[in-house]
Amino acid sequence: MPTIKLKGLSASSYYLIEEINLHEKQQPHCQQNGILMSGSDLLNRGIRLNLVEEYDSAVLTFTEQAYE
Repeated sequence: MPTIKLKGLSASSYYLIEEINLHEKQQPHCQQNGILMSGSDLLNRGIRLNLVEEYDSAVLTFTEQAYE
């Protein structure tokens, strides 16, 4: 799968990544699920999704977090 580089985020902020369409006991498609990442990393490095089956999908939320 290609790397997905995000747009529209603040490079100086941090974001909690959560995959919200998981079924019970299903493994996340996003390796960064539950991880706090910098906006700079998301903009420049991006994320990778493990979508291998025909109808696989992932719905992700990126919630800006206060990080000190």
